Amino acid sequence: MCEVQVTHKYNAANPDELTLMPGDVLTECFPLDGEPGWMVGVLRGKSGLFPDNFVVKISKEKDGKANAVVPDTHGNEYDMAVGAPTGEISKFI
Repeated sequence: MCEVQVTHKYNAANPDELTLMPGDVLTECFPLDGEPGWMVGVLRGKSGLFPDNFVVKISKEKDGKANAVVPDTHGNEYDMAVGAPTGEISKFI
């Protein structure tokens, strides 16, 4: 399971979906089996479905700070806090 941060607004279209606002953080997230592009997570105590392309994965650094991590088109992950590949983060600390 992971945590994700919302990047784009999403209005729930069905009762089992969550309405998302930019900046929201969902916890206990995992991909929905048999439904590519959809995840399950918890937001404000409610569990529901949401599209995975409206969120970015949050990584926790050693100091406990959360950083949004976004994969580029080549599968490399970039830390949004410093704009660098996650493997190179130590160069900026």
